Amino acid sequence: MHFPIKVMSYNIHHGADPFENYSLERIADVIRQSGAEIVGLQEVDRYYSSRSNNEDTIQRLSDMLGMQFAYGANLDRPPSQPGQPRRQYGTAVLSKYPIVQNQNYWLTSYGQEQRGVLETTIDIQGVQLSFYSTHMGLDAVQRNTHANEILAIMAKRSGPKILVGDFNARPYVPEMTKFTKELQNQFADQPNAFTFDSINPYTTIDYILASSDVKLGERENARVIQTQASDHFPIISNLYLERQL
Repeated sequence: MHFPIKVMSYNIHHGADPFENYSLERIADVIRQSGAEIVGLQEVDRYYSSRSNNEDTIQRLSDMLGMQFAYGANLDRPPSQPGQPRRQYGTAVLSKYPIVQNQNYWLTSYGQEQRGVLETTIDIQGVQLSFYSTHMGLDAVQRNTHANEILAIMAKRSGPKILVGDFNARPYVPEMTKFTKELQNQFADQPNAFTFDSINPYTTIDYILASSDVKLGERENARVIQTQASDHFPIISNLYLERQL
């Protein structure tokens, strides 16, 4: 017996639209109206800088949406003034279900911006789902290494697994082929499901991938949400987990 969960991937551009107008309320509205139950986020600030009002953006989104969260800092810098929180930037997961474990893994980034993958275990009606949010690098050398490292991390877990994120890679490049040999691509049959950029969308770099024991959603339920709340479009789909009777 399978039951649905509604999953989203969203690069929120630190809470700003393509014109750098900051509004977490607008980001929260997109998530709320979508009905997403589990969301993998990228480009998430915590007290990072004035670009996000020096706020803890994931805590604010959690509060606005009534969802639990886990956070993975890939940039972790000293505070701008003594006694203030550290300045962080990374990935996050929001969930309407209990997050029972989380761990952030740094990926080999060759001296460029530090990248990572955030692993969470989410208890969904007794099913333990391994859910991952990642933001990969800008060049192919980084991304090929990142693909190998992420797949190795995921291989250590049994049971259903879902990986979402901003991969910075188009669907048929070698690093994405590594993923799609091991995981199902929810949007594989939608070649024009462009996610970037939100002003003039021209390419797909954001994905929802799942292990073989997760049933993909129907095509009509897998969609790109066209909104300029960020410089990326979020993607969302129902996926189906198996409940043991």
